Amino acid sequence: MNPDWARNQTLLEWVKNVSTVRSRTAAPILFVHGAEDTIAAQTQANQGVGALCAVGDVVDYRTYPGADHNTVVAIADHDIMAWLELRLKGYPARQTCQSVAGYGDGPAEVGAWMHEGGW
Repeated sequence: MNPDWARNQTLLEWVKNVSTVRSRTAAPILFVHGAEDTIAAQTQANQGVGALCAVGDVVDYRTYPGADHNTVVAIADHDIMAWLELRLKGYPARQTCQSVAGYGDGPAEVGAWMHEGGW
């Protein structure tokens, strides 16, 4: 990792523009997070999901014990495929916003961790 990234104003502006939740999406969101993730901590994931929930998104938030940032998709693969199949068959996604720690704290930037030295 490049320690200068956190001071690169162009990169910081780009991250702010692509990571800030601004409005509700038309489709439900499956948000998977590895409980052992040291790149995006649980509190950061909760903030991101909280921001999605705050704008009214339908979010199915799942945390996977033993998974980290690099392994969560492989570990959650079966769940991801099943979730997609149900959406394609027209079944609604479950809403987990009420159970997210930090929900109701208002919108948060998903990329805010970078400003706090995450990179």
